[in-house]
Amino acid sequence: MYFWKVDDLVADFRENKVTAKEEVKYMICWCCIASLVSWSEMTVPTQYNVFDFAGFYFSCFLSVLGVYICYKINSAGDGKDFIVRIICISIPVLIRIVVFYVPIYLCFLFIGLIELDGISITNLWNCVLSISWSIIWLWYLCKKMKAVSAQI
Repeated sequence: MYFWKVDDLVADFRENKVTAKEEVKYMICWCCIASLVSWSEMTVPTQYNVFDFAGFYFSCFLSVLGVYICYKINSAGDGKDFIVRIICISIPVLIRIVVFYVPIYLCFLFIGLIELDGISITNLWNCVLSISWSIIWLWYLCKKMKAVSAQI
């Protein structure tokens, strides 16, 4: 199971080296990440405002659009194993984006553009960070989906 080497995972898919046992590991990992994110969002007391709703709706839109684009990319390539590929490739892509975003988030936190007190109100900068996170993640995911489905 790869946590960082997306290109190695792409190569394994292209060479049909990803087994069902490996696929299950990625699915379990994805479920754990989704659960952690959902749980953390539910446990943070906050007052919702227009930025919360804008970020939520825009992220939903981007997610649907991104999955559709990945599907079209996969279909234009070899058209194989779309669900398995997108789930498995999402894990190392997600980890890379998190590592990239942590310093940016900390800079925003340090200069006071966002707050981390558990009850802060979402502001424009939180919304911008969230939306840019989604765009970069989906762009990178689509890029790797294109690499894995490309016909030789």
